Amino acid sequence: MCVAVGDDSSTTELYSDLLTVALKSARQNTSLDLVVLYDGPKEHRIYDILCRYNVKIIEHPFSHFDCLKKTFTPDILLSKTGKSSIDFKKLSGTFMRLDIPFIEKGEDYVLYTDVDVIFNRDIKDLDLLNPKLVAAGPEVSQDYYIGDIFNAGILYMNVKAMRKKCEEIFSLMEQGIPNKTNLFDQGYINEVCENEFDFLPLEYNWKPYWGLNENAYIIHFHGIKPGGTADTSGFAVNPSLYESMFRGHRYDFAGYLVYLKNYFSYLDKNADDWIFNHGKEVFKYISDSYKRKIFWKIRNKYYKYLLLNFLTFSTSHRFRIRKNELQRELKKFSSEN
Repeated sequence: MCVAVGDDSSTTELYSDLLTVALKSARQNTSLDLVVLYDGPKEHRIYDILCRYNVKIIEHPFSHFDCLKKTFTPDILLSKTGKSSIDFKKLSGTFMRLDIPFIEKGEDYVLYTDVDVIFNRDIKDLDLLNPKLVAAGPEVSQDYYIGDIFNAGILYMNVKAMRKKCEEIFSLMEQGIPNKTNLFDQGYINEVCENEFDFLPLEYNWKPYWGLNENAYIIHFHGIKPGGTADTSGFAVNPSLYESMFRGHRYDFAGYLVYLKNYFSYLDKNADDWIFNHGKEVFKYISDSYKRKIFWKIRNKYYKYLLLNFLTFSTSHRFRIRKNELQRELKKFSSEN
């Protein structure tokens, strides 16, 4: 894991809770050696949490911090996040994973995870096949298609091989060349590792919105963080993500709520109000999105028959009748919704 204490203290509680759940679940459910790269003061809540769970702390600022501002100018940030400014200290925390291959000297392979995870089952060395470069899971959908990006929230790295790829990324940053794909370091990693990465079994990067899975090793709270909002959960998170999260499996919504409940149980917190309000927001968004799709489907059919009716100079009784039927459907749908 990598943690950098940002200048914005408004998210300290949220990310302290995320870190607590990740480390507590790792200690309870695994025999992993826990190592965290940390950039921040020792007199801080985050540092206290690391000490509480007996983590090996490596104090380390991101090696190419100065390149972040050079590369991600206000115009670039605006195009990627919709905002012209960013907490670069917080951003450096996600880029710190690129330094892992240069810091790790004793192991050939390293399992990296973001802090927004629950370790659900123990992970042994033999459980995973050693990748030639890196193993990663899909971003949102369970299926990976050519051209899709992989999710960098959990990476099983071949340390030596990834060292060369990270050098490529640093070279681009030193020249002020931003990533073209996706966001920030995940975009860079996808670009330099394209067509060379191995597939990480889904159970090692299981998203809560995929539904319940008793065989999942790592639950990754990708998207809105438990207890958070779109504004506090990432650099470019917005509610439209709900649609892609639940696309094709809206009935896994119940499993999503169970994982949220499980998360807060690690904190001994009663967050039923937040879960209820968040669940209501998600359900409303995906329901409204579904309704919009139906509306546009009917509308497109209506215009099709309107055109056919025009081309036949209204002489086709069938086209005229169908056009009128669709027009009534549109009016009814609009009045009900």
